Amino acid sequence: ERTLIVRHRDVRQTWKVALNGRELGRLPTDENDIVSQFAIPAKLLVDGQNTLTITGGGGKEADDIAAGEIEIDPRPPAVR
Repeated sequence: ERTLIVRHRDVRQTWKVALNGRELGRLPTDENDIVSQFAIPAKLLVDGQNTLTITGGGGKEADDIAAGEIEIDPRPPAVR
């Protein structure tokens, strides 16, 4: 197990975080600049190309977020 770390801000609606098509969790609704951590299950990362998606839930109001400083820590979240 590893940890996906995502820095983000201006989140007012539901945004799902997925890796290789598997949902890891959702960004917390918070307009502040914060860092979220998501557990990456063993064997979800593959050799070669992996795909990270952050998708909005289609709320009635527009919600443009900022997300960056994305990294994968080789340790599980409990050890970080």
